[in-house]
Amino acid sequence: SASITWLSYAKTLMRVPLGVVGQAVGVASFPILAQLYSEGKLDELNRTLNSTLKGVILLLLPVSALTVAQASPLVHLIFSHTRLSARDLDATASTLAFFSLSMFAWGAQNILARGFYATRDTLTPAVSGTIFTVLNLPVYWLLVHRMQHLGLALASSIGVVAYTVVLFVLLNRRTQNPESAGLTIFFLKLLVASGLAAAASYGIVVWLEPQLGWQTTGSAFLVLLIASTTGFLLTAILSKLLRVREVDSYLARVGL
Repeated sequence: SASITWLSYAKTLMRVPLGVVGQAVGVASFPILAQLYSEGKLDELNRTLNSTLKGVILLLLPVSALTVAQASPLVHLIFSHTRLSARDLDATASTLAFFSLSMFAWGAQNILARGFYATRDTLTPAVSGTIFTVLNLPVYWLLVHRMQHLGLALASSIGVVAYTVVLFVLLNRRTQNPESAGLTIFFLKLLVASGLAAAASYGIVVWLEPQLGWQTTGSAFLVLLIASTTGFLLTAILSKLLRVREVDSYLARVGL
């Protein structure tokens, strides 16, 4: 059906940054975490986990917010040359926006799960995931009946965000992480910065739409280039104003 097609295309687009960032970082960090735990170095384990989580969130949270804001030109850029109709493109863009609300959570839960595996606990993530899947079924039912395919995407995002929060709390208790509060504050500050930047980016998209249109690949790319550049710059500026110290260190690593 058309709804399945929209969901499939939207999830395919969202998996690109997740495959590059979340899964790759999770797999790469696991051997280091496992070694630190086996040596009883919990302080170093926590520092490594905190640094890895911050890096993933610092990258995926702004990308998540900007994808929500720029879902329409992004979908038009990728699929405008296909046989999808204008209605298909708009529906795919809306679905992508709802899926992208949880993009950062998909990346973070990869790291958190590896943290459990490193501490020789594979049961907690599995049991927690099963419980949340069951508990989320009524949410799926309610939202799908009220919002159709958009409800399915929103229910998916709600489920994975809730699951990630629980994994974060449980893992911090297991490793006795003293910086859990600092991680939470870091996330909230970056969420504010990313949200405000995404709102500005969306305003640019809305303003440019009648000026350039999204009927061609070139115009969609130009809209994305302008809106994304503005969004990332604003995220960096707002993060600095909110004293997210990690922004300076990560920008220094890339020579900025």
